[in-house]
Amino acid sequence: MSATLVHGQGTRVGFYANTCPRAESIVSSTVATHFRANPAIAPALLRMHFHDCFVRGCDASVLIDGSNTEKTAPPNLGLRGYETGGRSWLVPTGRRDSRVSLSSETTDLPGFRESIDSQKQKFSAKGLNTQDLVVLVGGHTIGTTACQFFSYRLYNFNGTASSDPAIKFIPSSTRSTVSTERRWDKASCF
Repeated sequence: MSATLVHGQGTRVGFYANTCPRAESIVSSTVATHFRANPAIAPALLRMHFHDCFVRGCDASVLIDGSNTEKTAPPNLGLRGYETGGRSWLVPTGRRDSRVSLSSETTDLPGFRESIDSQKQKFSAKGLNTQDLVVLVGGHTIGTTACQFFSYRLYNFNGTASSDPAIKFIPSSTRSTVSTERRWDKASCF
C-alpha cells in the first residue's frame, strides 16, 4: 500500500518505546501463536488490513463494533482474525485509532465480481497501482478462498446452466469439491 495511505500523520517507528516498550513483541507473539494454531490466519489478517486501509486509511476503523459500522458491512462479514493482531514489520506507530466507522463507506472496496478496469480505478483513486491490486486482491487468499468468490463461475454462469467459458479446464474433482449451494458463510474450498 502507498506510504500516504498506510502511514498516518504523526506516526514514527518506536512511538511506544517509552510508554509500552513491549508493544511490538506482544503483537508479534500473539500473531505467532495464532499462526501456529491456524496458518490460514495469515491471509485473513492481510485481508482485514486491506479492508481497513482501503476505506479510511489504516485507522483500525474496521475493528469498531456496532450495528452500522465497517465491521458489519456486507464486504466485511467474512473478515477473520479480530482476536489475532497483525504481522510484524517496522511500522510507524502512534496513529490514533478512528472513532468513526461507517458501513456505507465500504462501497469503495472492490467487489469480487467487478471488472479489472473498475478495480484499477478504485485502486488508482487510493494512490495504488496495478501491482498493488494484484498483490492485495490475490494475496489475501493464499491458497484458500471462500466458495462464494468463484462458485458462481463453475455452476450456472450467467444463467447458462454451465461453467464460465473463460475457464478453459475445470477438473471434475474440483467441481465436486465446491458446494453448489449459495452459502455466504465462512466455508472454504481447496
